[in-house]
Amino acid sequence: AALGSIRDMPRAEVEALIEPTAQEWSTRQDGRETSTATQGACALLVAEAFELTESVAQQLTEDGRRRGSLLSMIAGVGFAAARNSRLGHLESAEADLGAMVELVEQNDLNLMALTTFVHFCVDTIVERRDLGGIATTVEEMVLPPVFAETQSGGMVLETRAALRAARGDRAGAAADLRAAAEIFVP
Repeated sequence: AALGSIRDMPRAEVEALIEPTAQEWSTRQDGRETSTATQGACALLVAEAFELTESVAQQLTEDGRRRGSLLSMIAGVGFAAARNSRLGHLESAEADLGAMVELVEQNDLNLMALTTFVHFCVDTIVERRDLGGIATTVEEMVLPPVFAETQSGGMVLETRAALRAARGDRAGAAADLRAAAEIFVP
């Protein structure tokens, strides 16, 4: 479903691959934490199935609270931020993104969640001045070389390009977009 959504698979087909969409969403599966639910949620977000994305985000957040699962909490709040950003609800996206970044930073978690959600929330980061700290983090982010060559590295470069373009650094934005293209279109 995630790959299909990235490749512009019709929303109905993405939703069908995730059936049942009314399932209980949790990052716990077979007694351990897993990213399967977040992959499904990402597919719904990219396919613009925003009502389902909202439900999944709420369930993941509640799962995180109920079980004390940091992964579920970060995913739930992150997907809420991404959904709100894509719908133009920037004030709500700002609050959710700020909470998600704080959770990631306080718990010294990996970069995957951070790079994914800042990419999905690029409009919010560019438009909301109170997220200047997050914008600075993105602009100054130095990724480990192997990680920088992945999709996540490209997502950071695209986000950085948008931030640079917004402040008038056309050359920096163009350089970041060219570097992202090298990753996305090898």
